[in-house]
This record gives sequence, structure tokens and C-alpha cells, in this order.
Amino acid sequence: MHSAKFGNQTQAAEVLLRYPLALKIFERLNLPLSLGDKTIDRVATEAGVTPALLLNLLYVSLFHSQDELFRLEVSDLPAIVSYLEQSHHYYSLEATPEILRIIRTIGEATTSRTHALVENFFQQYSLEVDRHFSYENEVAFPYIRRLLRGPHAAINGYSIREYKQQHNDIEDKLSDLQNLLIRYLSLEEPYHLRRQLFIAIHLLGEDLSAHTCIENRILIPLVEKEEAKWKK
Repeated sequence: MHSAKFGNQTQAAEVLLRYPLALKIFERLNLPLSLGDKTIDRVATEAGVTPALLLNLLYVSLFHSQDELFRLEVSDLPAIVSYLEQSHHYYSLEATPEILRIIRTIGEATTSRTHALVENFFQQYSLEVDRHFSYENEVAFPYIRRLLRGPHAAINGYSIREYKQQHNDIEDKLSDLQNLLIRYLSLEEPYHLRRQLFIAIHLLGEDLSAHTCIENRILIPLVEKEEAKWKK
């Protein structure tokens, strides 16, 4: 499946040229774009990020790979949490407003009432996503940072198990919305706007799927490892 694998010694510029969506990962890790011939290993190390973490994020986001993850350490947790927080900013400040803008532009260009259904559906979805992110930003992530300072700073009856139990995938409803657009959106809607909307929702769904995988397969196991250390 991964005919174009890359590793530590691959030039970072080659990865970005082949996979433009990798730019979001570099941005969220605050990696430089003056890459020259620098390898993945060098770019990550110079920015204070482990090469293994950068490779994991690239593999999960670009290939949706959950079976070829590189070994990470608890010391990677601060960078992972920061990455996820930057992802939240992208969803809330860029991706979601852009989709809503397209939906409202469709509404201005047609007399059909279907767009109102789409807008209401997406607004309800956005509220659910905001609640999910608020929990992470206000409860889960601060807990992880306290845990890394020691159990005396973290123990308050909470554990990452609670986060794991309430952590539901939030990309499923985007799939429902894509079905709504393809199957039921009125033919009166301008085709180019429907295309823009469908692609924007698809890209958001892909990003959220990777986001969920990072939380479930990378973040939570590392936090559980740190919790287990203090329980010994």
C-alpha cells in the first residue's frame, strides 16, 4: 500500500513536494520551510521534535497507517499535545468557517431550501466538535501536562481512561453530510460550489480521521504508560 515510503534520511522537501498535505503537519509542529536538502531526521531534531514523532504523524495523516508506527517515548507527549492543540485551531478558525462560508454562498445563489438543511446539520455538527475540543483543551490536555510534572500535580480522581471512554469518533457525521450532499442536494445549487463544499468536507474528514488515530494510537497509550509508572 505504501509504495512511496520514506524514513529518517529522506529529504523533507521531497516529502512536501510529493504530499502537499504534509505541510499542515509541518505547520502544527512549527517546523521550518527553508528545507534545502535537509533530511527528516535533521529537520525534526533541529526543531526539538523527535524524528520518530514526525514520521508517525506523517504516516498516520498521509497513509492512515495504524500498523507501522515508530516507537515513541513519554517525553514526546508535550509535542503531541501541542500538535493536537494546533489542529484544534485549524479546525475552529479555518476549516469549519470555510465550509460554512461555502454553504451560505450556495444559499445566496439558489432559491432552493435544501441549503438551509445542510447549514443546520453542519452547525449542529460544529457544536458537537467544539464540545469535544473544549473537553480536550480544558480537561484532558491540562491533566497530561500535570501528570508529566509528577503524580502529586495530577492526581485528582481523573485518569486518561475517562478520556478514552468518552472519546468518540467525530468524523462519522461528516460522512453523513457528504451523503446528504451527493444524494439529496438540489440541482439548483451551482455545481462548482457543490464541488468546493464536497471537497472541503472530505478534506476535513480525512484530517479528523488522522486526528482521532493520533489520539487513540499515540497519545492515549503514552499517557497510560506514564500513569502505570506512578502506580507501581
